[in-house]
Amino acid sequence: MGWMKESQRKKKIVYQMCRLPSRPERHEQPEEGNSCPSSHSVQLTYLNSVTQVHVGASDAAAEREVVPHTSCRGRCYEPLDDAPGCRCDESCVASGSCCYDYRDVCRVPTQLWVCTELRCGETRLSRSNCHCSHDCLSAGDCCTNYRHVCHGQCGTSAPYMQAAFPSKTFPNHYTIVTGLYPESNGLIDNSMYDPVFDASFSLSSPEKDNPAWYYGQPVWHTAKDQGLKSGTFFWPGSDVKINGSFPDIYKPYNGKVPFEERVFALLKWLQLPDDERFVKLTQISSFHSNRSATCVSVGAGRDRLLSESLLFPQQRPDFYTLYLEEPDKSGHSYGPVSGGLIEAIRGVDKIMGMEDTSCDRKEALQQLVGDTGGYWVTEGPFGRIRARHKGVAIDSSGLVANMTCKKPDQKIKPYLKADLPKRLHFANSRRIEDVNVLVEPKWLFERFPGSVTFCSGGAHGYDNDAESMHAMFVSYGPKFQPKTEIEPFSNIELYNLMCDVLQISPTDNNGTHGSMNHVLRQPYHAPAPPAEQSQQAQCRPVSLEPADGLGCSCPALIGNSSTVNSRLNLTAEQESAAEKSHLLFGRPRMLQPERSFCLLRQEGFVSAYSAAALMPLWSSFTVHRPIDSDPLWPVPQNCLRADVRLAPSQSPRCDQYDTAGNLTHAFLYPPNLNTTVDQQFDALLMSNVVPMYPEFKKIWLFFHDTLLLKYASVYNGVNVVTGPVFDYNYDGRYDRPEEIQQFVSGTNIPIPTHYFAVLTACGDSAQPVGACGGALQTVSFLLPHRPDNSESCRKNLCYTEFTIRKSEENRRKVSVAGETAVFTSPQRSASVCRQRLIHFLIQMLLPVMMMMMMMPPPSPALTFLETDPATGARLECDSCAPGTYLRASCTPTQRSVCATCPPGSYTERWNYIRKCLRCGVCGHNQVVVSACAADRDCQCECKAGFHGRGRYDVCMRHSQCPSGQGVLTRGTAEEDTVCQVCPNGTFSDAVSSVQNCTEHRGCAAAAGLQLLLRGCTWHDSVCVSCTELREGGSYLREILPAFFVHHKTTTRRLRRVVHNLPTEDGKKQTGLSALGVEELNARLSAWVASAGERQIRQLPEVLSKIGAQNAGERLQSKLQRIDSHLNKLCGALGNEVDGV
Repeated sequence: MGWMKESQRKKKIVYQMCRLPSRPERHEQPEEGNSCPSSHSVQLTYLNSVTQVHVGASDAAAEREVVPHTSCRGRCYEPLDDAPGCRCDESCVASGSCCYDYRDVCRVPTQLWVCTELRCGETRLSRSNCHCSHDCLSAGDCCTNYRHVCHGQCGTSAPYMQAAFPSKTFPNHYTIVTGLYPESNGLIDNSMYDPVFDASFSLSSPEKDNPAWYYGQPVWHTAKDQGLKSGTFFWPGSDVKINGSFPDIYKPYNGKVPFEERVFALLKWLQLPDDERFVKLTQISSFHSNRSATCVSVGAGRDRLLSESLLFPQQRPDFYTLYLEEPDKSGHSYGPVSGGLIEAIRGVDKIMGMEDTSCDRKEALQQLVGDTGGYWVTEGPFGRIRARHKGVAIDSSGLVANMTCKKPDQKIKPYLKADLPKRLHFANSRRIEDVNVLVEPKWLFERFPGSVTFCSGGAHGYDNDAESMHAMFVSYGPKFQPKTEIEPFSNIELYNLMCDVLQISPTDNNGTHGSMNHVLRQPYHAPAPPAEQSQQAQCRPVSLEPADGLGCSCPALIGNSSTVNSRLNLTAEQESAAEKSHLLFGRPRMLQPERSFCLLRQEGFVSAYSAAALMPLWSSFTVHRPIDSDPLWPVPQNCLRADVRLAPSQSPRCDQYDTAGNLTHAFLYPPNLNTTVDQQFDALLMSNVVPMYPEFKKIWLFFHDTLLLKYASVYNGVNVVTGPVFDYNYDGRYDRPEEIQQFVSGTNIPIPTHYFAVLTACGDSAQPVGACGGALQTVSFLLPHRPDNSESCRKNLCYTEFTIRKSEENRRKVSVAGETAVFTSPQRSASVCRQRLIHFLIQMLLPVMMMMMMMPPPSPALTFLETDPATGARLECDSCAPGTYLRASCTPTQRSVCATCPPGSYTERWNYIRKCLRCGVCGHNQVVVSACAADRDCQCECKAGFHGRGRYDVCMRHSQCPSGQGVLTRGTAEEDTVCQVCPNGTFSDAVSSVQNCTEHRGCAAAAGLQLLLRGCTWHDSVCVSCTELREGGSYLREILPAFFVHHKTTTRRLRRVVHNLPTEDGKKQTGLSALGVEELNARLSAWVASAGERQIRQLPEVLSKIGAQNAGERLQSKLQRIDSHLNKLCGALGNEVDGV
């Protein structure tokens, strides 16, 4: 060979040889994939070196020289020969002469089930578990990652896939194969209770195999119903007879089966023929489930079948599932950052969906509310609470209130089921308890300190927005896009995607069919916008003056209303221009049947108005990029106008909102987004008014006045669609009229449960949204409409947490509350799809911001602008002082004329309204603090024993602290009672809103007293004097009233207790069916006072007989303790002392 100079840093030499041509005068190009630079050279690459040397082939000696072996590629287990270099036969290990890659190339294929870059193109080895040779595709025995590793066809992946809530094993695996959220697929947790079945489900109970727990249709049944075959290997639900059948091939779960064996079984299924033939089972298998044991044995030349579940047709399935419980199992045991988990990850690729936990990070319910004996608590990373005993109701609202904001750094946040964030899709199931507890990641929730013992390691089940709860997604195959990364998406979309790959029709599910089309090379399903379900009516002005003023006024338009109303009578060209400007992606379609509406077009926005709802259903407008940072135009105060396009019976009245209690009116389209002065009056219409709580209105104004302009500035303009949502039964679908539960007081105006806003901008911010020629991007909001935001734990702030969802595709059609579908223009509909509800729109809501604002009182405006009707000039007129109203506006020669408000009306600010405001009326359970006067409204507050916020808010009775808790702070007219668990040495034996904890009595030795029964939080200490010894039951009598109060005996059970109370004559009390709790307690107290000690001793047995075993056992334990202490203190058992 020719001379060459080696680098001193070389570690290994890889020789890449090219065969010399037979005719050296002709230079050939290397074949594709050949890394040799020319056919006349040998390339030596020094690994870990930067030196490459090309050696010429002109030296004849070089051609004759034998190159020593340096690698085992293509040489594994060859017989020993005399060739120089390293060896690859089996004896090379003993002699120490193996090539450096002997283990990787020759031994690893017999141990692993995957390809490595070193194995690609290997010579086929008979001992390999699977192959990476060039012919493995035709032979059908490639390792599963052959194409990925050896051909670089990486398929499609996402940064993460969002799990369904709660992020638990069974609910999410069943969500994947049904496309249903856990609230819809039946499996709301790994453990749950069904009040109708009166049964509990867990992964280790027989109920796991009861099909009644499983809703929806798994994809293996969808495939089977449409003529395809399916095979499942350990997928949750696959070994349950759901909908009356199993998959064609399935395996009852057995966690002892090695992962490799599971994968190999699927590979064997893949090699089954297409035609259907039944096969003999030639190996013994044993799988066990909670339903039955399944076993097949083989003997004497024939198969003996013990279960039909393993007799399957020998036909290759079209669909497969495989379940590997790692690294989940090791993550629970060792935690997500541990050596134990690292060992598990060797069998899979990566850790996701696990959060580190510790026994030092726990929140206990008992430390917040005291006694928890009446509650059944689901503990862990997500809590649920229900009554411990069937038929007993708990005060869910009171419990949530008593758990909310109790500590500055509280790690849990309780919710009523109806108030859980919509993005969780976790409310519409009877198996979901009324009280739910979200837990901060890394923390655990427990019933009492120490009740959770399996607390170190890892857990999942937290909020599915938490990064540690995300899952991974990889798809690979001829139908998927190659080398593509998509945006994150929700796992409910996988069911439709799997159906599209199988080319079958999915059944009803929560996913959006077609939303994953960008994953496929050739999409199977072409989505189309849903058909409109209601007819559009015509709303045209009959006159430029309203037939009924609706109790409205707009002082700024006195004498000029006809001119402004003429702006509502648009020509066809003007209507078309408004739609072109504000309905950029087509008109939202009405999906609710029999919901007539009319389209109202204004220069600045377009809306759909419903006469039945007395409010707009949606409003659409475009906000262009602001030219400057000037503040928005101020909105004229006290200006509301009747819409001349609507009949008076089709519109709400202004005076209906004057007496709306804790509600006020708000504008769906903000009037201050106008581009001209006159445009502003187009929005000050009752057809643009919706009901809002005052606290929520602050959020709404901040959203439009501040946040919306920021979006428009950053994204070069945005198109906005907003509207009300009604979901009182929290099923995520629009409510029928009879399902709506709350209305503006004294009216038929329904109160929305939420408001939505969908913002659309151009994907390329260099293009304005109105001229976007490419992809779109959307940001969506679903804001809960509530009187307050108590769980925020912040006072004196208008505080909310906005959650937004970044669209899964750049272009998206959305459905809002089941009533309207957005993005319906023909040019967009082919590539955007959203067919269901707004709560499908927020499948992956991500919290991105918290808004806090302090609202300072506005400074009074002492003047206002008026237009001179004669000259058209703008005049600056004096406003009227509080207690007066504007009788006449100013003129060029006369100042404003103000008059005192008549009795029954008032104004409390500088104003220019033409009529004073009507005095308010105090509501139910309220009293008048100060009467209405000309310059102030009446002041109301809750009467004694009640509390509420706001002048006309609903007053609620003060909460009563239960037995075992005392009043820390008495309730006021504004605040509820604050309770505390009685500290050591104190007790409370009553349910009261005023009584605090009392110190236990002291058993003074000087008086000859000794402590017989130590007091606890719910009863006092009991003392004994050995010189005046009584029977043990007599001492138990002292705590009996507190005992029944503390154990919250139900009315029904209390009747049974009173009925079965033992008496001397054996007669039982009657006439109890009409008695309430107070009367029954009175009878019980009378019996306690008069009963003899023998009857007292029979009480535990009575409680056990009527089904109150726990209470009976506790009472018996108290009695035994009294007897024991009497014997210890006084030398006599309690039942040996004669009664006194």
